Amino acid sequence: MNKFATRALVALSGSAIAMTGLTVVSANAAEETGECRVVTTGTADWSVRESFNNYLEGPIANGPAYKYHGGIEVRDGVETTGTKSAREFTWPVLGSEEGEVNLGGGVHWTGHNHYNGDDESQAADNFILDLDFSNPTVKFDGNQGTLLVDYKSREFIDTKTVADFLTGTQAELATITFDAPIDLTQESVTVTGQTALTETGVDVMGTFYPEGEALAPITLNLTNEVVCDAPEEPEEPTDPEEPTDPEEPGEPSNGSSNGGILGILGILAALGGVGAVVYNYLVSTGVIAAFK
Repeated sequence: MNKFATRALVALSGSAIAMTGLTVVSANAAEETGECRVVTTGTADWSVRESFNNYLEGPIANGPAYKYHGGIEVRDGVETTGTKSAREFTWPVLGSEEGEVNLGGGVHWTGHNHYNGDDESQAADNFILDLDFSNPTVKFDGNQGTLLVDYKSREFIDTKTVADFLTGTQAELATITFDAPIDLTQESVTVTGQTALTETGVDVMGTFYPEGEALAPITLNLTNEVVCDAPEEPEEPTDPEEPTDPEEPGEPSNGSSNGGILGILGILAALGGVGAVVYNYLVSTGVIAAFK
């Protein structure tokens, strides 16, 4: 191959390859991103209902008329302060999905203990008022939402009858109207919603309150962080072994020249439209003919 042919091929092929550089860089960038997701943490302030807490901790449900008293117990990350109508609960946020925030923990209310015998171990099974909420979920769409809970609640008949338990998983306890839409793309979110008892919630709360009755407002204090998994490491390419050239250096045979042009033409073909332009130029200038 003459020097002009060699230089022309190297220069033009190099330009064609360079024109594909953006595609290669873009593909590499996509491989390096990994899978990303939003991780939501924080707390939710929701005291269920002030008058309910006040009643349960007062002299009617847990007063001197009963030998064994109940009260309010929290677990699994729920924190509580105050008593009676000033009682507050802070629920831990476990995460979020599209359109919902998942809370954790549980609260157990007990009162009106029907047992007056001497075996204290029997007292726990004789609370006429016995309600347990756990794992609340806040579903939302714009300013509107729904509060769901896992529950275990005794059906309330009267203050002398220990009725059977009602249980449910993610029951719709209340509707929510937020003061602003919940935007999980924001780093920090604080919204408050007003709650109202649903038809299902009436039975969950022991029929103490009618449908539409207000429960305590709920305030979400959220922190959202985008977390990306580490991308997989690409495999290292292996270099193919170079064939042994039987010809002496400086004396390429016609076969090696043909191999060179076929190899370069193969590269140009792989480059598609850009390669075709380079090939046509080489033909018009007689470079291709220099190999023959």
